[in-house]
Amino acid sequence: MNKTSLDTPITTTVAALSDQRLLQRVKELSAIEHYVEGVVIDHLREVERRGLYLTLGFSGMFDYVRELGYSTGAAWRRLKAMRLCEEVKGARGRLLEGTLTLDAAAQLQHAFERQERKANRSTTPDTDKQTGGGSGTQADVGRPRRSSSALGRPPRLAGRRRTERRARPGRRGRRVRPAAW
Repeated sequence: MNKTSLDTPITTTVAALSDQRLLQRVKELSAIEHYVEGVVIDHLREVERRGLYLTLGFSGMFDYVRELGYSTGAAWRRLKAMRLCEEVKGARGRLLEGTLTLDAAAQLQHAFERQERKANRSTTPDTDKQTGGGSGTQADVGRPRRSSSALGRPPRLAGRRRTERRARPGRRGRRVRPAAW
C-alpha cells in the first residue's frame, strides 16, 4: 500500500457506505486482519530462523519485535503464537483462518511452557540422568530447551524477594527491607 492511500480520510468513505455494505466490509476486513497476523508471524519465524535480529544488533526477538512498534504485550503475544505454530501442528492454519485468535494462541503456548517447566522441575536427579534432563515424555524428544533469554528478557533470579513499602512519617514510599532479612 502506498502512503497516499493511508493518508486518505477513511471516515468519509466509511460514512458513505450503506448499512449492509458496512457490515459486509467489516467481516471482510476482519478475515484479512486474521490472515495478515498469520503472515506476520510467518515472517517473524523466518527472521528468527535466519538470526537477522542479531545482525541488526538486537539481543533477542522480543527486543526486535518491540522495535517494530508493537507494545510489550503485543510483542509477547506474537512471539508466543509464533512458538505455538512451530510446535503444534495445525495451529498456523487455524490462526490464518481466524478460528484461533492471537491472544488464545499466546495463552495456549504460555500454558504449555508452564506445564513443561513444571514437568522438568518435578524430575528427580535419578530420572534426570536416565532421560537426559527432560521429563522423559514423548514431547521432550528433539525439543530445544527454552529460557527467558530466548525472548530477549533477563532470567528471573531465584530466591529474590520483593521489597515492601511502608508508610512512615516523613518517609513516604521509601523502600525498606522486610524484618525477616
